[in-house]
Amino acid sequence: MIRHLEHRTRTLPATNASAEFILNSIALAESSQYVAELDRFVPLPEAQRHEDAILRLWEDSSVEKAKLFGAMEQLSQKSRDHETPKTAATELRNCTWEQVIKEVQVAGNAYNNGGKIKRIFRGMCDNAAVFENWLSLLPDGDYGASISGAFIMIVRAAHNLGDVQKTIHETLASIPDTLAHANAYVEIYKAHSSESLVQKTAALCKSIMISLQLIIQFFLKGSFRRGATAILKGNAYEKELMESISNIKNQVLTLREEANLCLQKRIAEMDRKGDIRAIREQSRQELAKEELLLAIDFSTEVTAQKVCTYLLRQLQASPDFNVRTGGLNLPVETSSCLQITEGEASPSEPATRKRKGPKVKDLLYMLEYDHELHQKDAEDCLSLGYTQDDAGQARATWVLHSTEMGEFLAGKVESQLLLINGNSEATEFISPLSFVCAKISDLISVSNHVLILTHFCGRHTDEMRDSKANATGMLASLVGQLLMQVKSWGHRKFKLDLSSLSDDDLSETEDLGVLFNTFRTVIAQLPKGTLIFCLIDSLSAYENSTRKEETIDFMRKLARLVKKSTRVALKVLVTCPGRSMYASSWADFNDRKSQMLHVPEDILV
Repeated sequence: MIRHLEHRTRTLPATNASAEFILNSIALAESSQYVAELDRFVPLPEAQRHEDAILRLWEDSSVEKAKLFGAMEQLSQKSRDHETPKTAATELRNCTWEQVIKEVQVAGNAYNNGGKIKRIFRGMCDNAAVFENWLSLLPDGDYGASISGAFIMIVRAAHNLGDVQKTIHETLASIPDTLAHANAYVEIYKAHSSESLVQKTAALCKSIMISLQLIIQFFLKGSFRRGATAILKGNAYEKELMESISNIKNQVLTLREEANLCLQKRIAEMDRKGDIRAIREQSRQELAKEELLLAIDFSTEVTAQKVCTYLLRQLQASPDFNVRTGGLNLPVETSSCLQITEGEASPSEPATRKRKGPKVKDLLYMLEYDHELHQKDAEDCLSLGYTQDDAGQARATWVLHSTEMGEFLAGKVESQLLLINGNSEATEFISPLSFVCAKISDLISVSNHVLILTHFCGRHTDEMRDSKANATGMLASLVGQLLMQVKSWGHRKFKLDLSSLSDDDLSETEDLGVLFNTFRTVIAQLPKGTLIFCLIDSLSAYENSTRKEETIDFMRKLARLVKKSTRVALKVLVTCPGRSMYASSWADFNDRKSQMLHVPEDILV
């Protein structure tokens, strides 16, 4: 959407639906102008003053943009006498991030023996979408083109620089990596930005351009090869470059905090205006996720227990709006924390195996695991929770604030089983407890320090139409989720070994015993101290006459695994909208590792 003021144009962020309707459907007086940052219509003179004020925020960035183009043109001129592909000056103002990714992919393919460099390039591609969205926030013109052009020239210039190229590429890749967790900030900027958020975004843009200039200066000093290492490792230059990258990281964290503040204000406005509960609660959930992720990113030493403590704070926090005056890095007792990132992998057997075992992707195929369906189940239960009545909200809140839930989520990091009986007369298997499970899962999914497995039985109840609507289907889903997360985990010392699984095992993926053996095999190999949450909602849906025996068998195996798991912390949460009829058949709730929580039948709203 383009607004015209005195022959100048600036792409403004997306507005709310009401403003869009007025702009597109109603003929406004020429003296009226909608200002997205103010979220209101104002007289044209005021709109012009606001436009001028916003443009002034980008003045310093504009100066650095000119310097960056100058450095790029010098490098382009110098590259004529070297092997580096020449980039015409006329191309520099028309580069896109899509071209950067293509250049990175080409460069990555050229490094046949450069495993580390290929991983660096792959990381740049993984973060491409977020960084491209961030570039779209920059004003019209060549801000994005200057940054994209600099990336292309640096990737080309670093080719054939020996050991130095890895350092250059790592430094370059760290720039988009700083925004890897900034999706929420980008979306908030588009939807309801503020002058302060624009100012901090302009400052970030300026810092990125300064860092790119520093990298280009490296190529402008001396030859492309001789003396390159000396220049790069020169104390003053290296220190200045590292400080510039550190400054970018700190600015991104500050930006994300500012974006959260904008969203909190928006939530407060919605409360005052009486907006639909679903929209309000969804915004709160997104804010909670971003604050949880921000707290993790602020932490200098991320541990599973810290993640769970931050999670509990978000779940039990008051939804009332409060302007935050400090950071989110609150003190946490870490004496008993388990350091997941430095965990010890299970000792592997001697290298005398006769077979390699199946690949994860082959096993996922045999399981018929549908990741999109799993995600949709969680999203639907979360959405339904936003629209539940006051009584349902009260029951969910009671559970989240219970002592038992607090101990389960953020207590001692050890294996534990918690059964919650909802004691409601729910006729459907989607209940307030489904919302609790979906909310926990959605929040904790922002961290890769904790594994999270979920199954919503109430979403799979019809055995005639859904062959997975039973305990075996549930276990297949849990195994699939576990394999997917372990596959993308990237733990330095961990490599999954499936050689113990026979060909017969692979052909019997509908056998509960075989599936559970696979589940147990994977868990047994996880690094010491790994924390796994397994959330099973509405188990009572599988306690009818045709499914109860299989369900009891599965839960016995799972409860036994919880009891025996000491190297890995396996925390299992099971919910029933009413009451589990056979819980005593599969667990001893007098045991320290097994607890049962009964939700009161009547809770004051």
